[in-house]
Amino acid sequence: MADDVPITELIRRAQAGDAAALRLVFEATSAHSRQMARGRLRLGEQGTWLVTASLVWR
Repeated sequence: MADDVPITELIRRAQAGDAAALRLVFEATSAHSRQMARGRLRLGEQGTWLVTASLVWR
């Protein structure tokens, strides 16, 4: 990710239609989102059919 550009600015650019900014936002947040989803699945509901990727995409 472009370390000199705050994530909020990248989000603004992505909302304005900047495809490169959208890619950078996704790259910056996807690993963290998957990690959070794994943790919630580990803590949570018994017998859940959801997988980490499903939670991230919701």
